[in-house]
Amino acid sequence: MKRGFTRRAIAIFILLFIVLSLVTLVPGSKSDGNDLIGFPFRFYIYLGGKIRPEPLSRFIISYPKLIFDLLIIGIASVCIEMFIQKRKRT
Repeated sequence: MKRGFTRRAIAIFILLFIVLSLVTLVPGSKSDGNDLIGFPFRFYIYLGGKIRPEPLSRFIISYPKLIFDLLIIGIASVCIEMFIQKRKRT
């Protein structure tokens, strides 16, 4: 692989991860709900509502879901980069 290919693929990966996380963010903690982050799998949950008994931690991170999200976005970024390379050749 060329160095430009991997740099651009990493840039696309980071951009996709940030944009998809922000676009699919469900902010509900201000109104007694939960904040949900992640696409297509919700890997981060902030418990913002009133809960009895009070939980030890108000946030939940699911590492397997985070890894699946990163894997899916990584595959998508490589596919996008390959499409860009193919279009440049023609």
